[in-house]
Amino acid sequence: MDEHPVRLPMNIPEEQKETLETTGEELFLKGACHVFAEELCKEFVEHPYRFCAVRAETWSRHPVAGDFPSNGKELVHVLAWKDDYVIDVEGIKLRAEYLVEWQNKTSDLPGEWIRYYKDIDIQACSREELFEERLTEPMAGPMSRHRLPLHPQFLHEASSRARRIIELARNKFDIERIGSPTLYPLA
Repeated sequence: MDEHPVRLPMNIPEEQKETLETTGEELFLKGACHVFAEELCKEFVEHPYRFCAVRAETWSRHPVAGDFPSNGKELVHVLAWKDDYVIDVEGIKLRAEYLVEWQNKTSDLPGEWIRYYKDIDIQACSREELFEERLTEPMAGPMSRHRLPLHPQFLHEASSRARRIIELARNKFDIERIGSPTLYPLA
């Protein structure tokens, strides 16, 4: 949708600038999912969405270096949710179907690394958990405790792009268009 190169301010930390250089929906699948979920929550106030997070144990594998497990569950994706549906930049899905998709998911990482996921669940979370600054690193800049980027210019640019995507395809993200779901609230 927004495939035009973006002119970014020079003072955005390098890692957050690299994330913003991602075009289209990929930005909201790789680094700015929390921003997209927030814009969904703002847009659909008539039938409020809430924040939720996919959490999983992860491990990374390299063909030469071997396996490196994580230290327990970590947040790997943020979505909006209502009833038994989750919503992200790809649209609306049943929570159960979304969990099945994650069972076989892998992520390619730089340098031949592959990340695998296990013991996956989806839990409600708060805006504060996602947007409260807890860490700052020279190359990454301000981040939440889950290492989500929080530089003000990053948030501004990602929010603007999220709003454009939502405006262009509002029905794709409107849970009311699919009828009344059964109620299976997240824990």
